[in-house]
Amino acid sequence: MMEQTHFTSLPSDLLLVIFDWVSPLDIIHLRQTCKLLHELTVQRSVWASVYRNTSLFLPPGPHTLHPVSELERILVRAQRLDENWCLESGAPQLKTIRELTYEQDIRCMRLYRGRYLIVGFRYSFMLYDLERGSDWDQPIFQHDVEPQMGLEYRLRRHDSREGFQNDGHPEVGMYFAVFPRKKGHLRSHSIILWKIDPSQPVPISQVLSLPVEPSSVTTVVISNDYLVHWYTDDRKDRSFVYHIASKRLYHFEIPADEQQSWRPNDFIVLRDQVIAMHLHPRTKFECFAIPKQDETRTDDIRLERTHCGEWDVPIQEPQALVYRPPTSSTDEAKIVFASLMPLQRTVKLCLLEVILRQDGTISFNKIAEGNDTSSYFLSADICHRERFIRALSFEFSHVQPLQSLRLYDIDLNYQDQNGTPKIQERQLQLQSPHDLLGELAFDGYVGRICLGSENKVTVGDFV
Repeated sequence: MMEQTHFTSLPSDLLLVIFDWVSPLDIIHLRQTCKLLHELTVQRSVWASVYRNTSLFLPPGPHTLHPVSELERILVRAQRLDENWCLESGAPQLKTIRELTYEQDIRCMRLYRGRYLIVGFRYSFMLYDLERGSDWDQPIFQHDVEPQMGLEYRLRRHDSREGFQNDGHPEVGMYFAVFPRKKGHLRSHSIILWKIDPSQPVPISQVLSLPVEPSSVTTVVISNDYLVHWYTDDRKDRSFVYHIASKRLYHFEIPADEQQSWRPNDFIVLRDQVIAMHLHPRTKFECFAIPKQDETRTDDIRLERTHCGEWDVPIQEPQALVYRPPTSSTDEAKIVFASLMPLQRTVKLCLLEVILRQDGTISFNKIAEGNDTSSYFLSADICHRERFIRALSFEFSHVQPLQSLRLYDIDLNYQDQNGTPKIQERQLQLQSPHDLLGELAFDGYVGRICLGSENKVTVGDFV
């Protein structure tokens, strides 16, 4: 009679390999069966390995700062989200809907890592932890300005997103910028930057104050621990890039004959360069190299243009999802963008590959496009293994309330006979119309949307 081998009699190294093929919830169930499996499945190395090898839709990671409990939480939530999101037919359903109501008008709303929500008003802003349990609707921090002061918000909508995939960076900081304005003054004279750090007793703190010339035509982008502040009027030479950690200040080197027409609509910052994006009437990208400077020099460092290229098609809401720097086998850098591509009367989702070539040119390759819509907003995330993209958009109207959301799933592994990735589009009908005023946040990793109206924030969870 053949002797039977019990599962727990297998070598520990083999059990660890098996765990990579088991779902997070099943690992937790195995933990409850015996002491040996309990001891094995509470090890951080087990969950870090599962994180790296799973096909679940996860954010970049695992990060060294994540304890085992946080890795478990992220993986279990991702499994439950996939079970709801990846339906064979129909759209995923919102499992819970919560609301925050106020007696004052909302000026700004930002969602950080799908968990930390900032709601800004004229004289204050509040920070919420949406994972706090029954006290989720109580702010964990509130900042009020003096009666003679006010707050302005000129943040780009996607500043609260994570950093780029494969960019070699550790987890980027969570920053929030405000423009304080004195009563009687038309414009602000400074930018106040706050950093969200939930590990500290006070979860958010002011980290710097930057003086700026007062102007109504100025915008701030926070990207990968850099702050970009630029003007769209004749003071374009005063635009700057500020590295938050080193306090280095950079200025753009723009040729004199181009300064009058230099009007970027948006910026992103990579590991070693800044990309200025001109989006209308056609797409134009310019790359500026971030020089390696002496540590003692922190101001008036010039950014020289290294690449430039145009595409005849305009785009909207560009979001960089993947950055692949040059390697020993190729001198080209590649960036994958999700964006909206406006047509005559409609808009399409567009997946765009931007190639920075060694000769200083930039080429654009449209990888895939969706169906015609009237979408206004776009938010997209790519999984940690760069195989799948989740995106959300909505059709904005000044006349009718928001009634539905458009969901996109892009499978980069699947390609048709033309080499085009598969795009699945679904329509999510809201339970009740929403008077959206342009403030919407979506996190595809956590499975959460936040809709902002005049004096209310609606939080919807797919898990």
